[in-house]
Amino acid sequence: MKNFRYTIIFNLLLVLFFCGFVYFQEAAAERKLQREIEFHADILAPSVWTLFTPLMEQYLTLAVKSNDYRQMQVTSQVDQNLLFYHHDLENFEKWLFDAGIIRLRKLSTPIVYKEQNIGHLKISAYNKNFYLYAYLSIVLILTSLLSWFVALLYRERKTLKIRVEEKTAELAENNQQLQNEIKERLIKEKALRESEQTFLALFDHSFQFIALLDLDCRVRKINKTALSFRDLQEKDIIGKQFWETPWWSHSEKLVQQLKDAFKIAAEGQVARFEAHSVQMREIYLDITIKPVFNEEGEVIFVIAEARDITEVRRAENELKQAQKMESVGTLAGGIAHDFNNILGGILGTLALLKLKRDKGQQLSEEKLFSSLDTITETALRAKDIVSQLLTLSRKYDLKLSQVNLYDILQNVLKIAENSFDKSISIDCQMSEQLPVKADSNSLEQVFLNLCINAAHAMTIMRSPGDAWGGELNIRVKSIYLDKQLGRKAGEYWCISIIDTGVGMDEANLKQIFVPFFTTKNKDAGTGLGLSMVYNIVKQHEGFIDVDSQPGKGSSFYIYLPICSDEKCRQVDESEVPLVSGEGLILIIDDEELIRSNAAELLEECGYQTMLAENGAQGIEIYRQQQGRVDAVLLDLVMPVMSGKETYAALKEIDPQVKVLLSSGFRQDTRVDEILAAGADGFIQKPYSFHQLSQAIGQLLN
Repeated sequence: MKNFRYTIIFNLLLVLFFCGFVYFQEAAAERKLQREIEFHADILAPSVWTLFTPLMEQYLTLAVKSNDYRQMQVTSQVDQNLLFYHHDLENFEKWLFDAGIIRLRKLSTPIVYKEQNIGHLKISAYNKNFYLYAYLSIVLILTSLLSWFVALLYRERKTLKIRVEEKTAELAENNQQLQNEIKERLIKEKALRESEQTFLALFDHSFQFIALLDLDCRVRKINKTALSFRDLQEKDIIGKQFWETPWWSHSEKLVQQLKDAFKIAAEGQVARFEAHSVQMREIYLDITIKPVFNEEGEVIFVIAEARDITEVRRAENELKQAQKMESVGTLAGGIAHDFNNILGGILGTLALLKLKRDKGQQLSEEKLFSSLDTITETALRAKDIVSQLLTLSRKYDLKLSQVNLYDILQNVLKIAENSFDKSISIDCQMSEQLPVKADSNSLEQVFLNLCINAAHAMTIMRSPGDAWGGELNIRVKSIYLDKQLGRKAGEYWCISIIDTGVGMDEANLKQIFVPFFTTKNKDAGTGLGLSMVYNIVKQHEGFIDVDSQPGKGSSFYIYLPICSDEKCRQVDESEVPLVSGEGLILIIDDEELIRSNAAELLEECGYQTMLAENGAQGIEIYRQQQGRVDAVLLDLVMPVMSGKETYAALKEIDPQVKVLLSSGFRQDTRVDEILAAGADGFIQKPYSFHQLSQAIGQLLN
């Protein structure tokens, strides 16, 4: 570093030398020009006195050209121009002058003749010291570079010995390390062989199914667990494309899932999906497809792992069912009360009509139809309650499809209004088009569970002596959220369920999604509800935020991705056209009222009907009228012969028979059995005029 300091000082001295040289050179040039102009003034004085112009012109021309003057001008004592000569630079020097590199010096001196001032001589001279300065700069720059080169050379010479010594010591150390590495390598090779044997043992005996695939998705290696599951040999699998093996080839859906996941893994990402198969037995598999990279970060292999989660899924389904039945039990009292009110309305209207008939009173057409409308609306209300209870209590698999969140929330509101304590005020604000990709039954369970918890927080969970009641507010709005851990960026529906109940403290708030944790009394809840809510929302790629304060209430915010594929539209049944047709329909039902109503409805649509009060009678009629009957409307539950037995007998008579099955409970396993056996459709009781005409029309067309 010391030699560099000397070099810096030396270069600073060079700069000072250059600046001083320029300064003194410019001063000397100025003095020289001053002497020259005085010399010219003395020579020109006699010619100016005599005004001998030719002689002055010749002198000025000669002086300008020989002395690098731009111009010389002779003026009178009163500054009148007597003579003027101008000379411009050419070529490169002209460019230097225009660029300001060559500058002008302007001087003026009096012309004195016989001690009298007779005029002035003005000179503009080109300052061409630039060339000298340029040459000097080049010399100084080269000198500076040379000084730096000498300093660097000195430093390298000084450190060369140190480097040689360091390298010598390093080589000795490396030699010793090499000897040690050779010993370690022998030890590691032995350990590697043992590790490989251990790996193969773990690989083959792992409880997971594991396969090593190349980039063409061909099987390179597969463990014994996977082979034993289908009783296969390694030679039957190695070299085949993975989706052509017996684990996948039986299902196009599974093959497509595997291909999509493999594509993701081949691009360097981990893919995961759940496979459901019933080929040999019902099984759920949690499948992970992972890339294997080389040192350059390129994918060279893909590992497929599968874990049997059948028991986990069954346990989850049982827990969901238990929680749903808990909800049904919670709502039962309120629904029974509302159902009795509905029956009271129907019976009261009918009793009033009968009383007026017994008294011989004439009923106006307007009054009669008004009473009938009242009975119809009340009966439809009862139908909705039963349908919602059946939907809530049944078992089902999660199936995502595009649904309207408005319809789901409307169903929940109907149940809440029919079953919650009347001290609770319910207010819901939302638009009618709320498209989501979801399982409607699961989401209905989510929102109903949260509303039930809110109702409990405003009633049975209040302290003794506190008044029951409060406000339950439901709001839906769209919101854009940025990407964060555990959620994707995009548009979400934010469903707010806010109550004014007892609330929760921070300690309880942290545990509300833990299974079997509950803040209710032992007999009031199992603690499964919110854990199910959390899992269902997560399965829909959504998430939940909760805010609560003791004594003020709780707010649950459920975020679900907005589905923008197409708009959901709620269709009013009155907008559905009636389907007219022709043909003979055999109606088999043990309920006389349902038989007669169905017959009247179908005859209004243009059909002919025949009626049977049980399966045996229906089979006899069909056998007699086989060539004429176009379709059969068959009840599921009947005396004498069940719907299943009747359908089997009809199929024996005519394998091409068209059967529309009807029942008040769609989730009956017998319905699925008959449909699987070939029945053409199902319609749930009670059905409307429009629903029946649509179903028969589709069956015959």
